[in-house]
Formats: sequence, structure tokens, C-alpha cells
Amino acid sequence: MSASPLLSAVLSACAAIAGASLLSACGGQDLFFKTPPPASITLTGAEGLYSGTTNTGRTLTALVLEDSTHYVFYSAINQPTLIRGFLQGTGASLNGSYTSSNSRDLNIEGLGVLATTVSASYVQKKTFNGSWNTTTTNQTVTFTTNYDTAYEAKPGLDIIAGTYNGFLAESTAVAGGPVTNLTISSTGAITMTNAPCTGTAAARAKGNLYTITLSCNTPAVTFTGIGQYDTTSRRLLIGTMREDRTNGRLFAGTKL
Repeated sequence: MSASPLLSAVLSACAAIAGASLLSACGGQDLFFKTPPPASITLTGAEGLYSGTTNTGRTLTALVLEDSTHYVFYSAINQPTLIRGFLQGTGASLNGSYTSSNSRDLNIEGLGVLATTVSASYVQKKTFNGSWNTTTTNQTVTFTTNYDTAYEAKPGLDIIAGTYNGFLAESTAVAGGPVTNLTISSTGAITMTNAPCTGTAAARAKGNLYTITLSCNTPAVTFTGIGQYDTTSRRLLIGTMREDRTNGRLFAGTKL
């Protein structure tokens, strides 16, 4: 015997309410096909992306790679969006302590390339705090930074492909460098206007970063380093050094 129309309507309403309650209890997703959250990557030592400031009023974007190589971009004093140099060197991470005795500071405020040491303490995925000392002048700058989870996002050429308006500077710069438009193609080819440089960009296997190679001047000089793109500010930072680290190229620009 079939149910009456009234009973069928009541049963259908009850089933709909039960289904909605179950879906709500599961976060609005299907109970059996809920998408798992992205896996958190495992970091090595002080590895990560950090943002912070120095005791001298500079803003920092600090990068430590899985092999403990560091790139620390810094702004002009009290001008957080105006990049004025970066530190680069190899180091060692052990039990919450990071040290580097061979860092180089490519300063584009007229100081050139300076020998520097770095000493810091770190808490994985939380903080990277310490100081750097310019050995030639014995001047010390202290800094505090916090970990940025953007490091754990997956990089891709489709993300950074486009044109960026900014400047390209080298160690002889006094106040930045010439204005240039830097373009990254969908295949990673780099071209620039108003600057004698071409190059390549490739997504790194670990960390939300890019390996950058530039070929500049005639005869060509090769510079290698790192690129970091912030999807919120649309800012691209590139820090590269030649093999002997007596000079480098620094690009900072915003995606058009």
C-alpha cells in the first residue's frame, strides 16, 4: 500500500532537515568527500619567510632557505616601501641558533657591498630575531621578525608572469636605480626596459620562492639569487649576486 500524500510530504521534509543538519555539522561540506586542508610543510632549522623591523627604523623581508642561505631585504629608514638593499650569505642553523660569517650587504644608498656577519635565534614557524654586524665599520643593527605562512604556498610561473614597474640597482647606486619595467613570461623568461639585463625565473621545489638568473652588460656577467612575490601587495623582490659577490643586482617592483 502506498503512503498518503500528506505522509509522503512529512517524510520528505524530515529527510531534508536531517540532511541539512548533517551537512552543517560537517562544516558545510559533504561528509564523505570533504577536502582535507593543505599539508603543512616541514622546515629545516631557521628556514622560512619572515617580516619585521630593525632598531634603526628599517622594514625587513627575511628569507632563510632549507640549506640556511639567507636573503634579507631592507627598506630605507622609516620608509617601509622603499627597498634600499639586501644581505646574502650562507649560514648554519642549530638548536634555535643561526649564524653566518660570510654575509654580504649590497647597499644601494652609496655604501656598496659590505662584509657582514649575522647572528640570530629562531623558533620554527614563529620568530627569527637577532643582529647583523658590518665588519668594516663595526656597526651593529638588531632586528625582530615574525614568520609568514605565505612561505608554505606553492609557487608557480603562472602566478608571477606579468610586467612589474620598479627599479634595478647595483652596488654603485646611491639612491636606488633606474626605473625599469621587468617582464616575466609564462615560461619564465625575464626581459627589462631601460636595463641591459635578461634572465630566467624558475619556481623552487621548496618554499614559495623563485630561483633567478640574470645576465647583464656586455660582455655578459651572470648574477644568481632569489625572487619573492607577495600576492597581497603584488610586489616582487629580486636579490642576485655575481659568483665572487663583489657586485649584485637588486630589483623591487609592483605588478601592473
